Amino acid sequence: MAEVNNLPALRYHAVRHNGRAVSKVAVVAGMGGTPENLREAALLGCDTFVTGEWWPLGQSEAQARAREEIRELLKQLDLNIVGSSRYSSEAIVMRDALCNWLQTNIPAVDPIFVPQADAWR
Repeated sequence: MAEVNNLPALRYHAVRHNGRAVSKVAVVAGMGGTPENLREAALLGCDTFVTGEWWPLGQSEAQARAREEIRELLKQLDLNIVGSSRYSSEAIVMRDALCNWLQTNIPAVDPIFVPQADAWR
């Protein structure tokens, strides 16, 4: 997964239940680790949840509430959780899908993907 995200490695502190079997994966771009997304993945029968960031960062009151809700939710959910980075999970679409779509549908346009220097920001 690190390779497809153009990351040198995953941050293994951002991987929950590392090493468990995987058979049905929920994939959410960006900062997909909301309580609602995690619950939906579990309801859909997923054993694994992959997103850019799954732990709410920041100091706002809303982020603090989300962290507390996720802490409680994780006690109930048996999900493998893998986070890459918000940027890297979204860059895949821009680099691979959007640039190809532009080249195919608007031949006069020459799309050039400009990568972010630090995939972790």
